[in-house]
Amino acid sequence: MSAIMPPRLKDCGRMSGFIMWLDRISTYFRSGVKKRALSWWHTVRKSRANLALLVVGTLLILMSPVWHLVVAPALRVVANDFDSIYFFDGSLTTYLSAPGQAPAVVPIVVPVVLEQTQRGRPDLSNSEVSAVQVNNRLLSSDGRTVINKTQRIFTIDRRSGELVSAPGQDRKRTGYYLVFPFDVPPRPLPYWVEQIGAAIPARFAGREKVEALPCYQFEAEYHNRHVPTPEGYPEAMSGAQLKSFLGMPGLPIGDAVPVDLRFVASGREIVLVEPEAGTPVDYPGSEQSVSVAAGGGSAGFAVTRLLFKFDYSMRRSSVSEAVLVARDEMAKLRLQFLYIPLGFLALGAVSVLAGGVAGIRFLRNADGAGGGGEGPRQGSDDPDQMRSV
Repeated sequence: MSAIMPPRLKDCGRMSGFIMWLDRISTYFRSGVKKRALSWWHTVRKSRANLALLVVGTLLILMSPVWHLVVAPALRVVANDFDSIYFFDGSLTTYLSAPGQAPAVVPIVVPVVLEQTQRGRPDLSNSEVSAVQVNNRLLSSDGRTVINKTQRIFTIDRRSGELVSAPGQDRKRTGYYLVFPFDVPPRPLPYWVEQIGAAIPARFAGREKVEALPCYQFEAEYHNRHVPTPEGYPEAMSGAQLKSFLGMPGLPIGDAVPVDLRFVASGREIVLVEPEAGTPVDYPGSEQSVSVAAGGGSAGFAVTRLLFKFDYSMRRSSVSEAVLVARDEMAKLRLQFLYIPLGFLALGAVSVLAGGVAGIRFLRNADGAGGGGEGPRQGSDDPDQMRSV
């Protein structure tokens, strides 16, 4: 009498058989892969060239992340090869002439050109600091008259891009000026203003494109900041001189009373910066002004008058040159952080493949020929050595 198996038991039996079948196939392939791997390694070990390629390829592959994470950041520093000349077009407006000069009945507006030369100073630079000499010349629009000129030495931390104190500088400075930090953050940064001799916060004002180059815009403003006495102006004068200087004969002060003068500056700086390398590429609109103040407190009067104002923006040809400098700095960074690691990875992969493949068939054929009359090895898995009985 035959027993009838319940449907659930039938399903369980089929499932168990299927699992056993999969296990056998898995065992077969695992053993086959292991044997083939051992056979491959046995063959590769016979060739020093193949072993060398495998070792070199592995080292090159490991070098790729090491270069990207360790070497490239160590090489990312501010260059000391500054060599640029930039031009700015603007106007100089005089409201009060210096004593001894013809009084400005109405504001005198003169078109001017600011020429800025940036030159690296290798003699003052080292592995930590990059020194840059900046020469500024304020010229008449035709370039024939030099209205003012200055020479400054800026010392820059080569890793952070920030101005630091170092031998060779002409004054102590902080913040950012000629360059910004690598990977510029879109937040307020300290920005150096030479006119007032201090760093002030430059707020992040948005993203712009300059000749298709993505940039960050920063704006810095300052008001009524004390500055040294401008050239040609006195630090003090009598009441009579002050009335004549300001054109205010009714000023309530005695003619013989000495009066100290204070000079204050206000201004606005706009700078567009390529954020990857921190290179400034455009100054689309900036202004600087100086005013004179007198009196206040117990003097019985207080007066502030604007002396002069300087408006300027970067010439388009100079913007194009600055963009080229920024693109060059970006290319250096991408070479260090992207292309060199990818090159190591590609060369390593090719070396590993060559070491694992080149000459394998030749070596196996040589092994078979060298066996001569010995016949196939016992237990060999090589299909070429297996014969049917």
